[in-house]
Amino acid sequence: MNNGQRAQINFLEQFTFIISISVMAALYYPWVSFGFLVAYWVGRMIFTMGYTKAGPNARIPGAIIMDLAIFGQLFLAIISLTMIIKHLSW
Repeated sequence: MNNGQRAQINFLEQFTFIISISVMAALYYPWVSFGFLVAYWVGRMIFTMGYTKAGPNARIPGAIIMDLAIFGQLFLAIISLTMIIKHLSW
């Protein structure tokens, strides 16, 4: 399997998770969530271009950006869900 296929499979593995936590995070923080999605997209482009052009070691900068964006989205999603639970429980 070549590096381009590996990059695509990596994207497909993460896609449902990043979209799910982005929707949850956007319930209370839509613009911040959008910013994390843009950062994820930039990281994904750096990851894919580095991986396909120069091999596995060149994907690290993009992977770091993506991981930070995913962590930020996850943190916002947890806060949003906590706020929803707080509002639902009287």
